[in-house]
Amino acid sequence: MADITHKITINTSKEKVYQAIATVDGLKGWWTEHIDGASAEGQQLTFRFPNTGPVMEVLELMTDEFIKWKCVDGVEDWKNTILTFELEEKDNNCELLFAHSGWGDQSEFYAHCSMKWAVFLLSLKEYCETGKGQPFPDDIKT
Repeated sequence: MADITHKITINTSKEKVYQAIATVDGLKGWWTEHIDGASAEGQQLTFRFPNTGPVMEVLELMTDEFIKWKCVDGVEDWKNTILTFELEEKDNNCELLFAHSGWGDQSEFYAHCSMKWAVFLLSLKEYCETGKGQPFPDDIKT
């Protein structure tokens, strides 16, 4: 099994970063503008890029601390993978540890997704710090 992990410091409070990840409006600001569903434990979020994308079951929301999703549908390589966002306040900033765990192997698609996660996490940083991210379809193309 392979995991994608990234760590990024965002120059804002962890409360603001949590809202950007744990709410539909926040997610639309940095990942993709095309989201349906509800961000609540036991509910599902459907992300589109534009016509395909993952369906995530929200497994855990710990306010201002931790978010956990499970991919339950969409791209085959993503099915049954787990995504976590761990937030920690450090020196008046938020340190985010992101993991996309449970990949079958380190394929070319895995490498592509790792790069895209880096792009979208930089979009999250920009969104939280300036109020404007680069969600799909305006993301950096890799």
